[in-house]
Amino acid sequence: IDHTKVEGTGDLSNFPVLISHTDANLKTVSNGGRVEDAQGDDIIFALPDGTVLAHEVELYVPTTGQIIAHVNVPTVDGDANTTIRIYYGGTTITTSQQNAAGTWNSAYKGVWHMSQDPSGSSPQILDSTSNDYDMTAAGTMTSGDLVTGQINKAIEFDGSDDELKNTAWSSVISGNGARTIESWFNIASTPNANWISWGAAAGNELSSMGCYANDIGFLGYANDNLTSGAPYDDGLWHHMVITHDGSTMKVLIDGVEVISLSETLATSTGADLYFGRYVGGSYFPGKLSEIRISNTARSNEWAITQYNNQSNPGTFYSLGSEVGLCGSTSPSISSSISPSVSPSVS
Repeated sequence: IDHTKVEGTGDLSNFPVLISHTDANLKTVSNGGRVEDAQGDDIIFALPDGTVLAHEVELYVPTTGQIIAHVNVPTVDGDANTTIRIYYGGTTITTSQQNAAGTWNSAYKGVWHMSQDPSGSSPQILDSTSNDYDMTAAGTMTSGDLVTGQINKAIEFDGSDDELKNTAWSSVISGNGARTIESWFNIASTPNANWISWGAAAGNELSSMGCYANDIGFLGYANDNLTSGAPYDDGLWHHMVITHDGSTMKVLIDGVEVISLSETLATSTGADLYFGRYVGGSYFPGKLSEIRISNTARSNEWAITQYNNQSNPGTFYSLGSEVGLCGSTSPSISSSISPSVSPSVS
């Protein structure tokens, strides 16, 4: 991991690193690669000392060796490169080694990759954390609304009646509590609509992310806290992060802080969580991907590093050459593991 892509010189703890890569070695054996299991279950991420890292595989394609995975790296160094390893080729591994719940630490209240079919069985859009705040689709959503996103897939909303909803959100983050809201968005037009919202549709009882004509930001207090400028209906993906620590609210767009101000919130309890609409009923026209909500105020360094990683993972890290397994560095998964190769990601 290139430390120059890590904002600041400090360390980031329990940072979910996106690994998005295609490599011939990661094809299955039947397709000319070295991965044994058809689902990629023998792919494991570990530190150089063999410590296994919690990870979640969002996509694995055995015929091409493409993998999209989120890996919880205990310490990402800000002033020196961080090295992790990918192990594969374990002939006896037939069950998944993923640990999605461990990938997202307890501060994450919900992580939605937006990669499921919104016309499937309810709940359609799954939360990757152990909290299981899965989202149920409503309106006229179809399988065609599952489209290509920034990282993998995204959900496209029609701006008319499409929405995703969770009725168990209630008081997960309420009052003036700390929070971070993150998403990738792609606006089809410049509406007066929020794409993430919960709370009451009045004053500072609303907690939301969205836009108001050409302005964009956090609509938590009668449409305040917006930054003006060119409209974002440019057909491109943009990354937005809102943080609130109880006294200061910040908005970052594409890795740049655009708002920092004193703000007190009073987000109401007993509220449902919506994606693709404002709690008051207006709907969002555009695409959403990789939504994350935390009950802590992430630092600017965290937010900017996430943007650097997710906007261009190929420059965030480099992949070393394939090397043979060295006994003392074997990850201790089980007594039966026998991976044969271990390239380094550094």
